Amino acid sequence: MSDENERSVASTGSLAWIPVTERLPANDLMVLVWSNSNGLHLAYLDSFRQWRDDDHNPGKKITHWMPPPEPPNMGSDGPNMGSELGNK
Repeated sequence: MSDENERSVASTGSLAWIPVTERLPANDLMVLVWSNSNGLHLAYLDSFRQWRDDDHNPGKKITHWMPPPEPPNMGSDGPNMGSELGNK
């Protein structure tokens, strides 16, 4: 987790939506965002502090953001595909 994400999690005690009116993420940090027009998606702030989606298109009406969660712990053997579905 990046320093920015760690500070966000530490300040809230958990992953939580942060209004863009309160604080913005660091430039070029991909985060989860909520927009009134597109709902939930990934986006980042470019060097001009403009929102861009994961295809680099301008983000529209983004109201909240949150750092992404930690990736799952895959253990030393890596992912065990299908075992959670009973395909052992």
